Amino acid sequence: VIGRNKHEAHRWAREAYSHWHRSFMHLWNINGTRPGNMFPADWDELVAAGRALAGTPETVREELLRQIEVSGVNFILTRFAFGTLPFEQSLQSVELFAQEVMPYITERFTQVVEMAKLPPGKPQYQAGLTPEQRIAQAPYGAGNPYTSPAPVLR
Repeated sequence: VIGRNKHEAHRWAREAYSHWHRSFMHLWNINGTRPGNMFPADWDELVAAGRALAGTPETVREELLRQIEVSGVNFILTRFAFGTLPFEQSLQSVELFAQEVMPYITERFTQVVEMAKLPPGKPQYQAGLTPEQRIAQAPYGAGNPYTSPAPVLR
């Protein structure tokens, strides 16, 4: 949720998420099971876990960029309408995202690609590389768990 001030955005998100969570959990609760810890009941817990963002365009783009740089992802999934969030607030979030967040992220991502000397739209790794060679080529470095190789099960 993106608003002109962070308190407003978090208030909207908190209210809408509370309703969404109750609805989402309804059948899980009836059947005595849970979908895991992906969706805590509390909005602030969800934000603290890095699974949701709300705030001004500036705070959202800085946190989103931080998450992109740490994880190395090349796509994100957004949800601008959920729970009881009114259409007008969802629309405002989409408009602010399109006008003030996405251009900034796109520009910064382009800089990261250029710094890593990776042509846009090309695969990050050449086929046939060893895990060590792949890590050495990784734009985010060997210390990043998202670019480290998965363990080999034998």
